[in-house]
Formats: sequence, C-alpha cells, structure tokens
Amino acid sequence: MYAICFGGQNFFPEPSVDLRCNDTPYVCPGMPQDFNGNPQYSVYYPKWGASRQMTNVFNVFVVMAIFNIFNARIINDSLNIFKNVHKNPVYCVIVVVIVGLHILIIEVGSDAFKVSRRGLHIYHWIIAFVLGFTIWIVSAIARLVPETWVPQIGKSNEEEEGEGEGNAVKRQGSSIGVKMRGSFRSQSKQGSLRKEASDRAGSQRKQQASQNMAPHDKEYK
Repeated sequence: MYAICFGGQNFFPEPSVDLRCNDTPYVCPGMPQDFNGNPQYSVYYPKWGASRQMTNVFNVFVVMAIFNIFNARIINDSLNIFKNVHKNPVYCVIVVVIVGLHILIIEVGSDAFKVSRRGLHIYHWIIAFVLGFTIWIVSAIARLVPETWVPQIGKSNEEEEGEGEGNAVKRQGSSIGVKMRGSFRSQSKQGSLRKEASDRAGSQRKQQASQNMAPHDKEYK
C-alpha cells in the first residue's frame, strides 16, 4: 500500500489511455502537490475527480481487510481458515454485503466517497485480489512458525495458570474463612441463647422453691 501510495506513478498500470498523464503507462500521481510544492494532481482534479492512484490504495486496503476476515475466524494454528464457514449463514451474508457495498462505492461512489469518477479498471481489481490473497499466505506462514522461535512477551501460560490457581486458592481460603466466622457467630449466638434459657430456668426454679417453702414458714411461726 505504501509503495502504491508513494511510488505508484512509477509502476502501477493505467490501462485507460485517456486517464494517463506525463506520457507514461502508469497511473497519474495522485498527490495534489509534489514534495517541492509544485502543482501535481490538482491540475487534473476538476476534470477527473479523485485520482485512480489513491482510489487503488483505498481499494487494496479494503480488499486485504476482507481477505483477513477469514483469517480472524481461527485463533489457533489451524491452517483451515474456512472450517465450518458454511455453518454460519449470518457470517456469509455479512461478507457478501461488505463485498457488494465496497464494489458499489468504488464503481459508482464518485465524488461522494472521494473515489475516481470512472471507477477502476478490471486489471486494478485483479491486482487488488492478488494482493489480498497474499494475506492468506502470510497468515499461513505465521501459523507455521514454531512458538519457540518467537520471544515471550508478558507472562507465560504456566505463570498465568499458576497465578490463576493461586487466586483460586485465595478465593477458596477466603470462602472457608467466611464460613468459619459465620459458624463461630452462629455457635456463639446459640451458646448465648442456651445460657439465657438456663438462667431463666434457674430463676424459675428459685421462685418455685421459694413459693413451696412459704407455707412451711407460716406453720413454723
């Protein structure tokens, strides 16, 4: 994309002869001014609208992103990025809608979307899809790279698992502590209730004993 953006006028083809400038078979430079501040594409903008060079940059970017949608389906090292894709009709519909809308934007978007008024040539679409296909190749190569070749950044899985186990032990210990404190409070409360009941029973026995002794005291007197 950077190569097309900053150097496309030297290698990116322009099949439409009437959209060429500087007598070259490549796309017309799309920057309004060159690096020296001299007018460049600003001379052609009123006639042709947005440049095909920048339209191709935008097109390649979106096409690569669409190809990368399939890479994003798989988060492990599996090379089959299309596994079970047919079992998700919503996903398929979304991809089709994205592709359809993008084609409409490029071909008929014109000044509303700041793209070329003439759209893109079929050769430009072929180049974009070939570059998009390289996304799958790069992804496959990246999945084949052994993990031992890649330096670890952050915590390792074992450390995360150990930390997770430590947190689980802490949570379990905290839960046990809460249960023990609750049990202690419950036992203390039960002990207090038993003590109160025992005190009441003792008080009642004393009162009953005093009442039973009252008649004997009278007879003695």
